[in-house]
Amino acid sequence: MEYDALLTSLKIVKALEARDVIVQANFQLVIGQVRGDYKAKEERMQKYLTLVWQVLPYFNDIEFQQIPRAKNMEADFLTWLSSSDE
Repeated sequence: MEYDALLTSLKIVKALEARDVIVQANFQLVIGQVRGDYKAKEERMQKYLTLVWQVLPYFNDIEFQQIPRAKNMEADFLTWLSSSDE
């Protein structure tokens, strides 16, 4: 679900035509995998990671920062939004 939220966020930012982006999220594992700090071992995680990497070339500069969950209400909303049927 965290990868869904990240992908939704990146699609929104791309639709807004932003090219320089700082992604802040509390998804330690996902952010670590995208930055290359952690290896995606599960096949499902590898597929999500590939989808993220396919979007990244659009951006001129993109930085991924892991932040504490208490400071990440927006990511919680995007997680809910990405899991919504509408």
